[in-house]
Amino acid sequence: MTHPEQPCSNLRLRRSLDPASVEHLRWLPLVAIAYFSFHVVARWIASPAVDYDESELVFLSQWFAAGYNSQPPMYTWVQSAAFSLLGCSVFSLALVKNLFLGATFVAIFATVRLATRDDRPAAVAAFGTLTIPQIAWESHRDLSHTVAVTFFAVALVYTVVRLARRPSWTGYAMIGLAAGFGMLSKYNFALVIVGVLAAAVSIPRYRARVLDRRFALTVMLAIGLVTPHANWMIGHLRLASSKTLTTMREQADGGWLADVAAGSLALISCLLGCLALTLFLFWLFRFGDRMGWFARREALPPDAGTDPTGGRHSPGPRPSADRSQTDQAWTDQVELGRLLGRTLSGILGMLLLMILSGHATEFKNRWLQPFVVLVPAFLVMNWPALSRRYVRSRMLVSGYVVMATVLVAIVLRPILSDDGMKPNQLNIDFRELAEQIRESPRVVVASDMRIAGNLRLRLPRTVVLSEDHPHLGHRSVSRDATVVFVGDRVHEPRLLRDFADPAGPGHRDSVPSTERKVTWQAVEIPYSHLPEGSESATFHLGRFVSPGPERRLRPDRDSESVAAGTKFVSEAGTVDR
Repeated sequence: MTHPEQPCSNLRLRRSLDPASVEHLRWLPLVAIAYFSFHVVARWIASPAVDYDESELVFLSQWFAAGYNSQPPMYTWVQSAAFSLLGCSVFSLALVKNLFLGATFVAIFATVRLATRDDRPAAVAAFGTLTIPQIAWESHRDLSHTVAVTFFAVALVYTVVRLARRPSWTGYAMIGLAAGFGMLSKYNFALVIVGVLAAAVSIPRYRARVLDRRFALTVMLAIGLVTPHANWMIGHLRLASSKTLTTMREQADGGWLADVAAGSLALISCLLGCLALTLFLFWLFRFGDRMGWFARREALPPDAGTDPTGGRHSPGPRPSADRSQTDQAWTDQVELGRLLGRTLSGILGMLLLMILSGHATEFKNRWLQPFVVLVPAFLVMNWPALSRRYVRSRMLVSGYVVMATVLVAIVLRPILSDDGMKPNQLNIDFRELAEQIRESPRVVVASDMRIAGNLRLRLPRTVVLSEDHPHLGHRSVSRDATVVFVGDRVHEPRLLRDFADPAGPGHRDSVPSTERKVTWQAVEIPYSHLPEGSESATFHLGRFVSPGPERRLRPDRDSESVAAGTKFVSEAGTVDR
């Protein structure tokens, strides 16, 4: 009979921590390997073209630098190494991304497993991340740096939990590496570092690890990794920060109260978009378990032993060794729940302070991804009944459904777009565009990075530059190089005269006159359906550009105004200097 003061939930938790009841799910790593391997193949066969983030990586991988643009360089370095080993291809892009995603899945599992010593709650936490649309779908659709920073956020928590159990020089070094590489993945990782550090200091056992003299190694490693990029960022502060700061102020109208309201609404919308399904499913499984919807409740074993909190619910206690092991598992699980809860609370508090400052009126779901990935593990730590067999089986089934749905959607996305539902860059035949360049030029300049990345994929021996990244590569172009300009806008590229200048782009020194012939190739994108009442329109890679609001294209297949396929129009000209 249970102690009258002992909550029933603690009895279930006690049973879940019983060493005799631990279940090893040895098949789960195989499921993860199979799932993310299928994603590599699915992306490889879906389209030979690359989307926005993918084209950025292909374009930037031409150089090794301490910084490139508004994103830190770590993912670009990793992708460049993969290109060197496996070749510049869609397969290499998909492989790197899915290695990060698979590692995130495993790291969530390992973190919870480390604290609970049980595969059951670890499996629920890992599969729970698949209920977050930003991770299950958007990460596969077209994300790169966010995928990396999500992994390092989980890796940081794992290394902190591991260090709490087994303090060592290696453990402190691992935390420093996770923190440094996280900062080199995305700047919002700073919030994760502050949140985890503040939460650790508030818990006695973790605080002792922070105050250990070996923590200096962690700090030195993290600073050493970040310093080269930090030096670059200081010299290119506007380039590194302007895009993010501009986006965060998009909804600002000049009034503090209105800006705070807009920022609060944007944050709530992003949180609901990321976590609504997760919270609903976890609540449903928890509520259903309490109501007995799923199956007959599992009876508590007659030798459940003594509860760590002092309540006795069996005639005789377990041997002291077993009780000590279970007590330690109880402590580790409670402390991990507190660490995750206080980390998430601290990050939320920092986001609210940003809103109250009036400088954050807009948020993107991808910005919150490194934080919300920890929510399923937090829920499992605080709702132990979620790891019970009947509840767990339903969470795993939900995960399998998500896996199958996302795999099918990844393959069908360019096919459905080709039917005119939504124009997609993956449907543009950049191979045909590359073939239009009759001679293999030494330099190709694209109007933007999306075209540049796709051309670089098909012209591996050609230097491909981009008008929207004038700081990369232009100075290395020799005076006698043949330059071909390719874009999706019919206008004189602003860099034409820069390349006609022997001093190089950006220079206006007194130099002898020169003349260089260049070729400008404009791209007419498919699905260029003219709106009613319009005599002309411009389409930039599937986006209708006009003085009014942007419109989604839904071309009528019977209309003569729909292009049958991608067309390429060439114009030649001479630039005098």
